[in-house]
Amino acid sequence: MDANTITTLITSVGFPIVCCIGMFWYLTKVMDKRDEKIDETLKKMTEVVNENNRVISLFTEKLDIILKLVGKGEDK
Repeated sequence: MDANTITTLITSVGFPIVCCIGMFWYLTKVMDKRDEKIDETLKKMTEVVNENNRVISLFTEKLDIILKLVGKGEDK
């Protein structure tokens, strides 16, 4: 949009209406950028949680094996 278009809009519909349209456009762009950042952060957090779940599962399996071995040693 150039200056002549904005001036024409202001004179034809009024300054408050043009300001409201401008603010709506600006807020829409800001909200879109924020949503993209939130989506990216959530995706990274999901990856971290999934990796933590995998590590905890491996740890639990190894701990079960160790407990079984220790339990067999106490039976003797």
